[in-house]
Amino acid sequence: MQLSNKRPLETLADSASKKARSQKSASENDVIPLCSYPRTIVAWNCNGLTPRLRSEPDTRQIREFVKKFKPDVMFLSEVRVSAAIKIVNGENGRQTKRIRSQMRDNDRQSSRDTSLVHSLMSSSELRSYKLYLSLADTKYAGTAMLHNTETTVKPKKVRYNLERPYVNGSNHNPDGRVIYAVFDGFSILHTYSPNNGWAEESFARRRAWDESVRAFMIRKKEAGVNVIWVGDLNVAPKDEDLSHPVFYRSQRADRQVSKQKQKEPPAPEDVGQPGCTDGERNRFEAILDAGDMKDAYRHHVGESHNSGFTWRGIVPGRHGGRGMRIDHCIVSRNLLPKIESVNITGYGVERCGFMGSDHSPLVISLRKEENDEGEVSVRL
Repeated sequence: MQLSNKRPLETLADSASKKARSQKSASENDVIPLCSYPRTIVAWNCNGLTPRLRSEPDTRQIREFVKKFKPDVMFLSEVRVSAAIKIVNGENGRQTKRIRSQMRDNDRQSSRDTSLVHSLMSSSELRSYKLYLSLADTKYAGTAMLHNTETTVKPKKVRYNLERPYVNGSNHNPDGRVIYAVFDGFSILHTYSPNNGWAEESFARRRAWDESVRAFMIRKKEAGVNVIWVGDLNVAPKDEDLSHPVFYRSQRADRQVSKQKQKEPPAPEDVGQPGCTDGERNRFEAILDAGDMKDAYRHHVGESHNSGFTWRGIVPGRHGGRGMRIDHCIVSRNLLPKIESVNITGYGVERCGFMGSDHSPLVISLRKEENDEGEVSVRL
C-alpha cells in the first residue's frame, strides 16, 4: 500500500489559520483580545461532511452560516470520513495503524475528500479555525471540532473518549463519537450517540453507551467540573419533542428487521422508533440526574408542544413531514444562568437552514456577566 506524502489536514488547517492571523498583524508586538471560553457554540449533525462539500449550494450555506453566527467553537457529528492509515512494524510484521485525528488521503477518492475539506478550511470564513478530528476506520460516524483561534483561547485539553484518563489516555473512541474540550469555567462534551436500532445487539450497544456517559457525568460532578453536553444525542426525551408521538412511540422492531436478526419480540422498553423508546428516555433522565444537569433548550422555551425539531424526514418518504428533537444542549445546573439562548436555526418540512443535512444546527449563546473576566490578551 502506497501512502500519500501530503501534509495531514490538521497541519494544513493550522497553516491556513496562522497565515490568516499573520495577514492581520501589523507587527510582532500586536496583541489581540481573546475570550478564555467560548461564548457562541454550534452543534450540527452534517450527515456526511464531504457530501455537503460536494454540493455547491450546501457549501455556500455552510460558509454563510459561519459568517453570520461566527461560532467560537463548532462541533460536527456524523462527518463520515475515514481515518488516516499508517504502516508500522509490529511483532507480526508490517501492520496498519489508524490515525484518528487525520483524514485518510492515500487513494484517489480519499484525496478528493481531503481536498474538499481543506478548501473549506482555507476559505475566508473558516481560515481562522483549527480543525480537530476523531474518525472511524470507514466512512461511518466520526466527529469534528472547529475552534476559532481569533476569538477564543485554545482549549486547555482535548480528549476523545469517555473513560478515565489513566485507563485510556487520549485514545479515540473507535467510532470517533467523542470530543471533550476543557476551557476556563467549564468543559464541553460533544458526542454523537449511537442509534438504538431495531435488534437486541444494537439495544445492548446503546445501553452500554448510556451507562458510560452516566459514569462520565458522575465523575465530572464529583470533581466539581461544570459541563456543557452537546451533539446528536439520538433521544427525544418527551412526547413534546416529537411531531407525531403516537406514530413514533408505536413503531416496533419486529416490523423493521428480519426474523433472523430479531428472534424474540422486543422488550416493552425497546418498543418505538429509535430515540423514542422508554428505555432510552429513562436512561437519559438517569444521566441528567446523575450529573445534576438540565436541558437548556427546555429551560428557555418551556414545555410547549410547538417546540422546534432538530431532525426532519425527507419528503416524500415514510418520515416526510415528521420531526424529532434529538440534538441537544444539556448543561450542569450551575451553568443555567450562563446560557442566554439555545436556538434551532433550521425549520419547516422543507428543512430550511439544514444546509443539506437532515439535522438542523443548534446555536448556543452564553451570557457575559458584568463582572465577567473571561477576556485575556494574547500576543500574536
